[in-house]
Amino acid sequence: MIGVVYKMKLNVGAIGYKNHAKKILEIFKKRKNVFISKIYYPKKINGIKFTRNLNDLINCDVILILSPNYTHYKYLKFFEKRFKGYIFCEKPPAVSLKELNKLKNDPEKTFFNFNLRYGKIFNILNDLIKRKKLGNIYHAYISSSHLFGKNINYKKSWRSKQTLNKLGLVENVGIHYIDLFSILFNKPKEIIHYSSNIVKETSSYDNCSVIAKYPNNLKLFIYLSYVTAFDFHIKLIGTNGIFEIYDNKAQLLIGHKKNIHTKRYCRSSVSKTWKISEEDIMNNSLEKSIDYFLNICLKNKKFPLHDFKNSIEINKQILKSKKIIN
Repeated sequence: MIGVVYKMKLNVGAIGYKNHAKKILEIFKKRKNVFISKIYYPKKINGIKFTRNLNDLINCDVILILSPNYTHYKYLKFFEKRFKGYIFCEKPPAVSLKELNKLKNDPEKTFFNFNLRYGKIFNILNDLIKRKKLGNIYHAYISSSHLFGKNINYKKSWRSKQTLNKLGLVENVGIHYIDLFSILFNKPKEIIHYSSNIVKETSSYDNCSVIAKYPNNLKLFIYLSYVTAFDFHIKLIGTNGIFEIYDNKAQLLIGHKKNIHTKRYCRSSVSKTWKISEEDIMNNSLEKSIDYFLNICLKNKKFPLHDFKNSIEINKQILKSKKIIN
């Protein structure tokens, strides 16, 4: 019997190095089995690792595509036939249905980083659902609001330009939560988003509300904003209880309780509480998704086909979503 062949160290090339890309590169650098040998950037950057030639990445074991959303397809197509190693690509795979339908990268060696699938928030919700702690879940609400629109760098970034970021926050942030619920509850039957542009001197959608309809009468409501006060809130309501994350704390309320005076049902008692923040959720899921990716690469294994299929499907669902401008 032939055992698994382990790679001692992965030679990694990257596309992109600033902002979120920098955060991902820092995580990869901390892993002892990784050596980042080349970083591609289209403009000239001083440094021995930087290159303006994509072909310099072809001899790497792994290529990280950490560039803006609208460039992902271009790089995936470039390496489609030229590169035989593993690809780690930030979500989404593509920004149009035309692009998405043309992707032919090896599904067993291409990983799209929908990182919430791999972190503690997925594990918590998956456990509650499998054990039917909340009963039948019919309502879910997520609010993720940051004042990124006030940041001077936002106005200069590709995220603020509709020509480069056509769906705005739905594509940048909402896709993560819609994907998470799609893995937990199956793909949505319909997605509608009400989007608007508020920040002056920009054109992309920076404030939106999303309604995603899932099987079994579940509706997910999401509020996303770069312009309103900071807020992070997740809430699921079922026939037997409530799960909620708010103010850096998670609470689980199980069962039904009646007011002894009015005999009417009232909010159940908290059965469990623990500390968790948006930063915890995001950082943990990013670390876990990268570790999952590296584990496959180091063991020369193949990614499950359903990983690739799910990523393509949720990308397609977002691109087909109904947009209402308000």
